[in-house]
Amino acid sequence: MGAGESYDIFISYTHEDADAAQRLAGELTARGWSVFWDRVLLPGATWRTQIQSALSGSKVVLVMWSPRAANSRWVEVEADHAFERDAYIPVQIENTQLPLGLSQVQVADLRDWHADPRHPVPDLLLSALSRRLGSSSPPIHAPAPVATFGDGEATVVAGDAAFRFSGSAHGGGETYELIVRLAQLRMKPEGLVIGRQADHADLVVPHPSVSRRHALLVSLDGRLAISDLGSTNGTFVNDRPALRDHPLDLVRGAVVRIGDVDFIVEGALH
Repeated sequence: MGAGESYDIFISYTHEDADAAQRLAGELTARGWSVFWDRVLLPGATWRTQIQSALSGSKVVLVMWSPRAANSRWVEVEADHAFERDAYIPVQIENTQLPLGLSQVQVADLRDWHADPRHPVPDLLLSALSRRLGSSSPPIHAPAPVATFGDGEATVVAGDAAFRFSGSAHGGGETYELIVRLAQLRMKPEGLVIGRQADHADLVVPHPSVSRRHALLVSLDGRLAISDLGSTNGTFVNDRPALRDHPLDLVRGAVVRIGDVDFIVEGALH
């Protein structure tokens, strides 16, 4: 977006925390929100007018607090401006004493997120942003595993909605499609294996970059999520690694990379 255009989110930060601001901006942008964070000047603009325009035109101002930001006069000015127009959402990436007058607002704790690149953005912050902005890409909800009777057989649930994943290989032109039926998840609450060969996987992607047992698709608390199974080439959601012990939620429009095949999550079919 150019100068003078409105944004959903303005991230206020000090230049020492630019890497953290860039990472957060990328994760929020991947969820469908427009984010202003890059302080590079546009042609014909002045630094002060560009920042002021973006700050005033953003629906919310997410202030990234750290000890360095707390000592930045510019971050404090931006926070005060946001507070005065009820657009202020504070987050904390390190233990920080906030400036006087700004400490009475609930602060989202991003310390674990900041310390570990594998850690997701906390749900508390995403919920706060969704309440203010609306969610452009809400999580795909899959039913939780159904209850079982004493004999261990799953109950039968009417209906069989499905999710489509449309994929293409890097540089090769091959296209792939995965249809994930909710009945499959109900029958296998431990998850569905995605892999290269049918004798090792529930969902087959016959590409040489895909391992025999590559990734696991599961329903977690009613959300569809994916994790890697120790594959050779990895599993990624919007360029974030989906690790074996750290599955990532899938949202409509997300790009899931399995080996050298990119899939787009297209949502529910009925």
